[in-house]
Amino acid sequence: MQTKILIIDGDKNNCQELKNFLEQKGINVDLAYNCEEAIGKIFSNKYDLIFLEIILTDGDGWTLCKKIRNVTTCPIVYMTYINEDQSILNALNSGGDDYLIKPLNLEILYAKVKAILRRVNSYINNNESNTRLEEYNRTSGVIKLEDKIIKLTPTENKLLNYFIENPEKTLTTKEIYEHVWLNDYLEDNYSVVVAVNGLRKKIEKDYKNPQKIITIRGAGYYFNKE
Repeated sequence: MQTKILIIDGDKNNCQELKNFLEQKGINVDLAYNCEEAIGKIFSNKYDLIFLEIILTDGDGWTLCKKIRNVTTCPIVYMTYINEDQSILNALNSGGDDYLIKPLNLEILYAKVKAILRRVNSYINNNESNTRLEEYNRTSGVIKLEDKIIKLTPTENKLLNYFIENPEKTLTTKEIYEHVWLNDYLEDNYSVVVAVNGLRKKIEKDYKNPQKIITIRGAGYYFNKE
């Protein structure tokens, strides 16, 4: 599948130069010139990498980065003329993965793109807790699934995290309740059943015939990571 990158920068000449260069390398590139455009593109596309300028006409990159982090975990690389320690700290603390100073050496930028994508692909291939959900922010509980943005409740998010941490293993209702609710389990407590059903409705294609969270009768639940 072709790599897809979003460049967010109000400097249209810089955007076009980067786009032309990266497309010559076989990369698909989208452009956004402000925060509003960027959010619209992120909600309607799946990107492998995002380049982000700090200075934008309708906001700043630090705030935008935090908003982006609520809907995607893809790498975000800042690119800016601002060469100050506090700016770099703000960028990394807001969810950025790297920080490049303009003017950019395009060949070095391309080498960084390849290195970042190698790390991401290695993580996906080797991470046993990969859920095959398109994008899942385990902190915020936001999932991008088949071009839809889904927001989990705090309980559903804890529940899905617990399943992801224990793939292809039967978890008893008691184990789930005590881990997610942090209370002693009572036999007539149906909280787990209700939460599992709610989670299925959000992440299963057909929640009445679940393929991810499978009921093991008399034993508990089994999370299929495939």
